Amino acid sequence: MAFTLVQYRHRLRRDLDLPHDDQDDLADRLLDALDDAVDDDEQDYEGTAVLFWPRTEFDRLLARWPVLTEAYGQNWDEHRAALQRALVLCWESGQTRLALLTGAVEELAHYADRGGSDPTDPDVRQGYAQHLGEHPREIVWPPGRNQACWCGAGLKYKKCCLPRARA
Repeated sequence: MAFTLVQYRHRLRRDLDLPHDDQDDLADRLLDALDDAVDDDEQDYEGTAVLFWPRTEFDRLLARWPVLTEAYGQNWDEHRAALQRALVLCWESGQTRLALLTGAVEELAHYADRGGSDPTDPDVRQGYAQHLGEHPREIVWPPGRNQACWCGAGLKYKKCCLPRARA
């Protein structure tokens, strides 16, 4: 809640052309922390898009490149919980156009091979996310509380990933 209030205050002061103060510095630092949380997978397309690995693709991803557990989590539940928290932070900071870009392991491998790169390189994964943004298979976020969850688990959003942001 405090994050939202600080960001709202910061935007309002900027709109009123008031001088930057300590609270505005705090708002900037908090926003930088948010950007760091999603920077590898973020694509600006008049909104924010985050790279999402569906369950089967996530399992394939970690089987092929186990080092990516550092970037995406030890298991699929950690991956989708981290994405849910990051998306909620984006939403609370005032960003309204949010989406998830669905990744596929073979596409990532092909994308990296075309450039002679390593798929575990953060820059390659960011390039892949940007590529997906140009050829979108995006999932709009947030879904309605009673709609199917964005993660594909087959449950309603309110019973699946919505509570994960609160944990």
